[in-house]
Amino acid sequence: MKMALSAVILAAIAICPVFAADLPVKIAFDPAAKHADLAHGTVLPVTVAAAPGSVRFHLLRLDGGDEFVYYMFDTLRKVNIADLASMTKDQGEFAIWNLVWKNGQGLHPPVGPRIHHLAVSFAPLGADGKEGARVYYRLADLARIEWAEVKR
Repeated sequence: MKMALSAVILAAIAICPVFAADLPVKIAFDPAAKHADLAHGTVLPVTVAAAPGSVRFHLLRLDGGDEFVYYMFDTLRKVNIADLASMTKDQGEFAIWNLVWKNGQGLHPPVGPRIHHLAVSFAPLGADGKEGARVYYRLADLARIEWAEVKR
């Protein structure tokens, strides 16, 4: 009996991080940008929740999508979306964004890297919590993407 109870407790502990990973992604648009969907013209509110795991970055084509972000700092590098807590636009005209990893570390926060991806897509969540159709926006139209809240 004690072995079975221990197994149940260990399983519950192992599952807890999975539930935390299913939080909606918070996306904020730049209020000055015309945030119209590239494919359908859909206009979303200034802030929107996206389905977990639905965010993809696009370099040249919208039919694929990358689960990582290319950035230039000292050389061309990439970071997986799963490792990012947030990215905040710093200098939109130069595609400079501040990246923060889930471990709380940033990449030289005062001097962010230049992001090479040009567009982002995601499945917005409706008021009922259901996923909507995938939408595509210019990365320059966004102000912030937050996958996880990190206390710094």
